[in-house]
Amino acid sequence: MPYKDKDDISSRFKVVDSLIDEGLRKRGSPLEERTEGEFRKRVQEVFRDSFLGCKFSFSGELQKQYNLACSSVPNINYSLEDISGFCASKELGDWNNCGLGIFVSALINRIIKDEDTITLKPRQYIFEDYIGTFLERGTIIVKGDVKYSVGHTMKGGKIIVEGGALTEYGDYMEGGELIIEGEVKGSGFNHVVDGHGIIKGIDKSTQWYTDGSGHGGICSYQKGGLIEILCDLPDKWSGGVGFRQEGGELKIYGNVNCEINNGQKGGKTYVKGNVNGGIIIGWWKEGGETVIDGNCLEKKWGGIAEGVTVGLNQKGGLIRVMGYVHGPVAFDGWPNAEIIIGKNVYGDIGDYRTSGTKVTVKGSVTGNVGIGKFRNDDDRNFFCTVKGSVKGDVGDGTINIDGNVDGNINSIRPGSHITIKGNVTGEVGGGMHGGEIRIKGGIGKIGKSFGGHIYQNGRDVTYIPLSYMILNAIFKDG
Repeated sequence: MPYKDKDDISSRFKVVDSLIDEGLRKRGSPLEERTEGEFRKRVQEVFRDSFLGCKFSFSGELQKQYNLACSSVPNINYSLEDISGFCASKELGDWNNCGLGIFVSALINRIIKDEDTITLKPRQYIFEDYIGTFLERGTIIVKGDVKYSVGHTMKGGKIIVEGGALTEYGDYMEGGELIIEGEVKGSGFNHVVDGHGIIKGIDKSTQWYTDGSGHGGICSYQKGGLIEILCDLPDKWSGGVGFRQEGGELKIYGNVNCEINNGQKGGKTYVKGNVNGGIIIGWWKEGGETVIDGNCLEKKWGGIAEGVTVGLNQKGGLIRVMGYVHGPVAFDGWPNAEIIIGKNVYGDIGDYRTSGTKVTVKGSVTGNVGIGKFRNDDDRNFFCTVKGSVKGDVGDGTINIDGNVDGNINSIRPGSHITIKGNVTGEVGGGMHGGEIRIKGGIGKIGKSFGGHIYQNGRDVTYIPLSYMILNAIFKDG
């Protein structure tokens, strides 16, 4: 608030005069003639001296550095306007600005109220780090760029950065709201416990800045809160988005060109747009939900078209793609993992290491479906339902296909249960050792089986040659 009352100005000067040296006290007009502008200049000098007296050392914990800044805040009656003037001072450009953000945060947090707003107009990157750290109330507007850790560990209030942010923005935030109006240039919103974060733009240049540990992702290790990204995510950083998410909600309203929810344990991630090829969704995912509202597309890398791998080594949780998928699905999948595809899949579903994953495809599949068991005592299973047809071979698992199969169903092992409501154009039962195949439509060719059963419209059509029966007896007795 402005200080226009002469008695108030005079009382403030008395406090400040007790904190500055004799030479500075002799400067200026008589007490009764001093103006608010003169007072603010003197307060800024006190701020400067207090800041320069801080001995920040970032080998220690942030809380200790913040406590140091709080202990250095002068015991004077200053205002938010005094802080704004201090941050706009030309002298700041000549200082070592390491720790300035922490010091300014301590100044703000001491006096700001819920309904207050402070506007800071620093030059580019004048705040090296931690502006708005530990904010609990009020609103901070930064008209410019910030560098490191804006809003770090904020607990409440609101921060609006009208410029860009370099990296570590919003890390460890526990509450409040942080909005980055410009472009971010590196990793941020990691380890979020609660609160609301918004990214409106991401720099698309070749340079990308990681956090202090070398991690380059956005919204990693999220435990709670809501993070919204209102733009496309480029493909240039490691770590992807939503890495090891544990809770909370992450919403992305653009297209994604980086890996999503690798190592996720909980929470929900929603992507409004498409996911472009050459990346993985849900690698080693253990829990939580990933929803892609668009499609998973092919993308050319070095002239080679690559799709999106959905659910690689997925151990649990749900991945839901509302559109179609170009790329493999459920490779190396584990029990308790579930994948739902809303339209067609152009790629294989399941592979020889998949075990227990449940997959539902609401369209058709151009590729192979099922896993490959190596032994008759292999107790792995795979659950897949395809509402359309399959243009490819069908392997082991509990598999239900509502349409036709343009391929073969051979080498099926014990424990597999395959149901086809349409026709099979290829061979069925060749090299089959066990399990059950039920087909309601036509069969192109019935192969030679070692065991198991093939049913066509309820009739057993299994063909086990005498030579195979003899081999079965020899190996069984051996």
